[in-house]
Amino acid sequence: MVSYNKLCKLLIDKNMSKHELLEFIGISSSLAKLKGGANITTDVHCKICEALNCDFKDMMEYLPKKDLPFRQINLLYNIKQDLHFLFVDISQESSFL
Repeated sequence: MVSYNKLCKLLIDKNMSKHELLEFIGISSSLAKLKGGANITTDVHCKICEALNCDFKDMMEYLPKKDLPFRQINLLYNIKQDLHFLFVDISQESSFL
C-alpha cells in the first residue's frame, strides 16, 4: 500500500490544499485517488513533484499490507487532514466576504 501522508504534511507546510494542488497541475480526477491511497500514474507523481519542488520520497511511502494497525492510524490521520483542509478552505472563503 502507498501512503500519501508525507504529501499531506508537505501541503500543510506549503499552505496548499490537495484540491488546489491538483487544480494547479491541471488534474482533477486524481483527487479521490489520492484520498483513497489508490494507484495514480507516474505522470501525475512527476507533475506533483514539479509543482512542489520535491521528490517521490518526499510525498509518499510504501507500507506493507501486514501493518494493519498502522493503516488504521493512517486512515484516522487522513480524516484529520481532510478536516484540516476543509477548515482552511472555509476560512479562506470567509476572508473574501
